[in-house]
Amino acid sequence: MTYILCQGSNEQKKESLQLARERLQSIFPDIHFADEEETEPVGFIRSEKFLNQVGVFTSDLPMSEIKSTLKEIEREAGRKPEDKENGIVLLDIDLLADESMIYKPVDWDRDYVRRGIAQLAIQRRCD
Repeated sequence: MTYILCQGSNEQKKESLQLARERLQSIFPDIHFADEEETEPVGFIRSEKFLNQVGVFTSDLPMSEIKSTLKEIEREAGRKPEDKENGIVLLDIDLLADESMIYKPVDWDRDYVRRGIAQLAIQRRCD
């Protein structure tokens, strides 16, 4: 099954996304990432911009295991539940869609996600 994810951070941005890329590549070796994109925060009390990145990968793991793995990587980056209420997101990794379903329609329609998906489609055709 092919999956699309988006990762983002508004604190220690470069380091957090780098950690996530390394961990994700070790688990999903065929993962490809679009370019990082800085975006304005939506619905956060802090005005600090986010750094976001879309990725695509394939896996035969059960969905529950994939989601658990993503949460584990977030914790490894230092994410704590109480940080979000203060507007701090060290790392957020969301599974947006698979080849048959969109899980997060609001995120799916964001401009930076659309650009990342388009970029990845071009990259995969060139591989």
